[in-house]
Amino acid sequence: MSADSAQTRAHIFFRYSALGDVVLCSGALSAVQNLAPNDTSYFITNSSMEKLIQNTFPSNTTCIGLENSREPLYWFKHGWSLAQTLAMNDAFLYDLHGNSKSKLFFLGFRLSWFHRSGQWLPLFCSPKFSLLRLVSVLVRKDLVTELFGKRWVYKDHLLTVRDSGSLGDFNIENHNPVLTAKKIQNKTILLAPDAQHWKKRWPANYWIQLSEKILTHYPEHKLRFVGSLSIYDHEPHLKKNIERLETDYPKRVSNSIGMTSLESLAQVAAESSLCFCSNSAWLHIAEAVGTKTISLAGPIVPGFGFSPWSHGSQEMSVPLNCRPCTRHGSGPCVRPHTEFHACMTQLSPQNVFAKFQTLTN
Repeated sequence: MSADSAQTRAHIFFRYSALGDVVLCSGALSAVQNLAPNDTSYFITNSSMEKLIQNTFPSNTTCIGLENSREPLYWFKHGWSLAQTLAMNDAFLYDLHGNSKSKLFFLGFRLSWFHRSGQWLPLFCSPKFSLLRLVSVLVRKDLVTELFGKRWVYKDHLLTVRDSGSLGDFNIENHNPVLTAKKIQNKTILLAPDAQHWKKRWPANYWIQLSEKILTHYPEHKLRFVGSLSIYDHEPHLKKNIERLETDYPKRVSNSIGMTSLESLAQVAAESSLCFCSNSAWLHIAEAVGTKTISLAGPIVPGFGFSPWSHGSQEMSVPLNCRPCTRHGSGPCVRPHTEFHACMTQLSPQNVFAKFQTLTN
């Protein structure tokens, strides 16, 4: 479709998932805005994400936030209702999740659309590699990368849109995840110690040791800790140690853990020059606003699709024969006590600081 076309069409995206997964969908919605600016995108997701999407996603995106219901009819009804209320005569459907919620939603939408117009709409689905990822965990090998090469989830979403033919044959390399924020060049570094699952968390004392190295050797830099309050449940001494840093380095260390709203996260990341994080939402938020990252992969391997993609970002990992041991970062660690959680504990603060020095120099 040409950019100057006056026809308005609907693009329906569904991703009901965690924050980082939602951010990785922004590239696909950005492609719609750039290549078909007269079209409207509808993004169906968790209701808690509405303000984030309204404030930072492409301006032609309408967010439809739904509650996390276990009632199958709930999802079917919302799909049916949306199809009945849309004024457009054409729609493209993208299932970026591929779970029972999305399947029920799109079943309701397609049946409703057929009832209304007699047209049965095709559904385009992003690949999940779920079975191959599960086998990768069982055999402790990154089979996705071995068979298909390095993979990024956001590119899978872009390929899904391109394969639909709705925007013609476009180059997916020109469309990356992007969040609206005002980029500010400064010497502030973000440190995001939290992650949804325990295996992806770097030890709290390592974060403090890394901070002390940066503060000692780079007096022009400031540090800002960010993340969810839940990190204190897992690392009860972290808050006191950050407070000590604030005292020892006044005006150079600030603690924003638990103090940032969801819709402000993009701007917080944009006001930083670098973000240290695990394989978490902060990795994707930072890259989406043009902030480089040094991310700690832990048990997660590139074939799962969540590694850094932007130029200048770095991912650090330990070459262990037990990786990947999990699809998301949960579950037990089977290594002996002296090597427990080695995928994170063997990434020493000294090694991470050396990576920082390489990027800085």
